[in-house]
Amino acid sequence: MLKSIKILLYIMTHLNYKMWQIDVNTKFLNGDLEEFIYIMQPNGFIAKGQKHLMCKLHKSIYGLNQATHSWNRCFDQAIKTLDFDQNKYQPCVYKKT
Repeated sequence: MLKSIKILLYIMTHLNYKMWQIDVNTKFLNGDLEEFIYIMQPNGFIAKGQKHLMCKLHKSIYGLNQATHSWNRCFDQAIKTLDFDQNKYQPCVYKKT
């Protein structure tokens, strides 16, 4: 929420804290899937006589309904191993003290 970001920026400025923001362009390609998801073979990759076969996804792809949740779960586990704590009111905000 924009209001939360403004409050956070005010507090950080007032207390002279450092802040880092990350924006990950390839985030949807890094999440492991917990579900079994199959897709039709992409055009140009269909082997002759095997058009009926499907592809099983191991990693999330852009546009998949589970992509955001999958990447967020992966990121959450990784950031917490670096001793960051997740804010319970704003789950996208982490702090390290």
